[in-house]
Amino acid sequence: MTKIFIYYGPSLKFSEKIPSNYTSLSELAETLDSFRNTLRVTSSDVIESPQYEYGFSKTLVAFSEEFHGVSESFMLSFVPRLSLLEFDKIFLQNPPDRVVRQFKQMGFNIEEKVHEYKNLTKELIKKLNIKYEKYIIGQDKVKRELMLSLIPLLNNDHKPVVLMFYGPAGVGKTETAKFLSKMLGGSLFRKQFSMFQTNGYSTYLYGGSVNEDSFALDLLGRETNVILLDEFDKVDSHFHSAFYELFDEGIFTDKNYKVNMKKSIIICTSNYENEQQIKKHLGEAMYSRISSMIEFSRLNAWDKNRIINMKLEHKINFDYSDFRQVVNKKKIKDLLIENLDLMNNARDIDNTIQKLISLEILKDILSND
Repeated sequence: MTKIFIYYGPSLKFSEKIPSNYTSLSELAETLDSFRNTLRVTSSDVIESPQYEYGFSKTLVAFSEEFHGVSESFMLSFVPRLSLLEFDKIFLQNPPDRVVRQFKQMGFNIEEKVHEYKNLTKELIKKLNIKYEKYIIGQDKVKRELMLSLIPLLNNDHKPVVLMFYGPAGVGKTETAKFLSKMLGGSLFRKQFSMFQTNGYSTYLYGGSVNEDSFALDLLGRETNVILLDEFDKVDSHFHSAFYELFDEGIFTDKNYKVNMKKSIIICTSNYENEQQIKKHLGEAMYSRISSMIEFSRLNAWDKNRIINMKLEHKINFDYSDFRQVVNKKKIKDLLIENLDLMNNARDIDNTIQKLISLEILKDILSND
């Protein structure tokens, strides 16, 4: 009997569990749609059409993204078709729930594996305490509030911690999320909600056809349990209900998928100025589901100087090391200090440094013509 291996988790880890020689779901769908007739097994190694010289490996592999590339009609008959082809092994990453139900109803031998995400520990909180200020400058109060907010995750079966980072742009909100994700060993899962202002946003959140992109499927493929919902203040209140169960219980469900998000860190960023503004805009139902409100402060002159020193050294010694001799570091630093009031955040500082270094390099290039 065909052995079905179902893996819920990121592509990188799924790739480690599959053989090197296999037929992909995309190849299978393309071939079946091309000649639409009954296939038969002709040898122990391949499955062939009597009309075409086309062979399949006896192992089928389907990555998450491949479910987007096949038609809805193909997915409706996906499991019955597979029963005709007699694959020895089938490996599926984050398949739609309906596919799993069909396999179980037809009595297939199924093994399911859920990716184990790295959880927060006492050691990681100590690491955060030591290293945070090296990555994020000028947010000392944030560090303490953040550590306090994360303590509940030491509970063995805790729902997600939902954090609202608020304050001016470019002062470390997104960088803090990246820092946490790096500590937990993977790329940050980030969704920019200012981008979701079209009619397709509803389908993305609540689910549509199995071959359409969805928030739930993206969550299944995450590398860490750190979730960044950037510019959450841009989400229309009509869609807040999509997040209620996720924030309350750590479960996100749509028409095709169910995702377990317990013990995750969900970070919502915004440019709100205070908690009163947050409560007024989000409403009581959403406001009450946020575990902690963490304010990021504007940078003072001392913090700006520290950021200038750090970014200038990095750009000259690493990004533009080949031009180190032609870049006048003292001149650039003096110009930055003179115009300190014109730079409000780390992003402004970085852009200004980049322009001044580029100007120095351009002058050198043109002087050598």
